[in-house]
Amino acid sequence: MIIKSMARKHATFDQLYTYINSKARDEQFIIRNLFVGDPNNKKKIVSDFIKNSNLLFKRKNGNILYHEIISIKKDMKISLEKQKDILQDIAEKFLDERAQNLIVFGRIHIEAHHLHYHLMLSSNECGKKKRYRLAKVEFSKIQKNVEQYLQQTYPEFQQQVVYTKKTPLEKVKSDKEYQVKKRKSVTKKEKLITTLETIFTQSKSKQDFLEAFKHYNLSIYQRGKHTVIQDGERKHRLKTLGLESAYHKMQERVARLQQRAQEIKDIRKIQDSIEEHERDRASEETVKEQNFKAKLSQEQERRKSQLEELRLAQDKRKLEKSQDFESDM
Repeated sequence: MIIKSMARKHATFDQLYTYINSKARDEQFIIRNLFVGDPNNKKKIVSDFIKNSNLLFKRKNGNILYHEIISIKKDMKISLEKQKDILQDIAEKFLDERAQNLIVFGRIHIEAHHLHYHLMLSSNECGKKKRYRLAKVEFSKIQKNVEQYLQQTYPEFQQQVVYTKKTPLEKVKSDKEYQVKKRKSVTKKEKLITTLETIFTQSKSKQDFLEAFKHYNLSIYQRGKHTVIQDGERKHRLKTLGLESAYHKMQERVARLQQRAQEIKDIRKIQDSIEEHERDRASEETVKEQNFKAKLSQEQERRKSQLEELRLAQDKRKLEKSQDFESDM
């Protein structure tokens, strides 16, 4: 049995939900701390995850969610349904220790030789602003506890021992000793390489790149054919650090993003021009319509006046004929 955790620093809830749900070939699922019972209600599930993540305190490179996987190898001596039930129980046991108050969504994926439980976990407890931090030593302890639970509860289900395997005493080191050794083994150059890799990967514009360099007190310049990084008094060629390719890829990515941004800007400018033309055209047509109505009204009034004058003239002629007739009598 393998249990692994992968942190994500961007709110990719929609993408991870789609991956988990699209490959699910079983009705079993896990939903915790969500007011929804249908695993196919993507809109509600993703929305609740996002709303909860929006409560987090803003922090650079802070974890937003976790993608965690529990994987077991198929045992041909046990029915598939029984193995799915065992995996469901193992996942529930794992979450009881790992994420009691976190928001959780998960489903089973069935492969040729393995069963996997894919889980999406919030990095903060439901309704809380603070990230729920689990140290590596604590996560390791949970892995061991879950493996022991599997061995004790389902002894007939044969799985490779991974986390509770006995190690020769001379090879065992305390977590504190390991961390001390780890700290001593990391050189300034290695730290610089890690920092530069992060900058080259995450920069989406020249401004992002320059601000990151300023934040880490770094500078970059060209010396002949070589790109040089200055870290305090130390100078390193990008080629020597093995980051020349990563730097060029970042430049190409930034150029593509800038080109795309300019294309979008040009498209919006054209759209605005078209909309303005349509408004002017509509306004012009409105003026024409108003002028036509005014002329029509004037023409109607003119004809009405002519008819009135004609009627008066006819009445006058009738009166004159009547007076002539009376004088003849």
